[in-house]
Amino acid sequence: MDYMAVAKQTEFEFLGFILVMLAVVMSGFRWAMTQILLQVLTEYILVSVTSAVTVTIAGVVKEAVTIVVAFLYFHDEFTWLKGAGFFTIMIGLS
Repeated sequence: MDYMAVAKQTEFEFLGFILVMLAVVMSGFRWAMTQILLQVLTEYILVSVTSAVTVTIAGVVKEAVTIVVAFLYFHDEFTWLKGAGFFTIMIGLS
């Protein structure tokens, strides 16, 4: 059992632990900022090419698809209130 000797030879370095945790937090922060930047940029380009109404309708369609997927794929409970909201969305889109 030679591998056990290696485990006993390691030491915990608190500074190293802090640096690794800081690197993980900064990596998450970087990806969050990248996502925000690409969303702000994507919506700007989409509005400049089409119109604000098109972007609004696309957002409503996205919400409707989210409701349907939650019901069909994740077996979310479909109450009368959700049904009334979905019906209102469909009327508004049409």
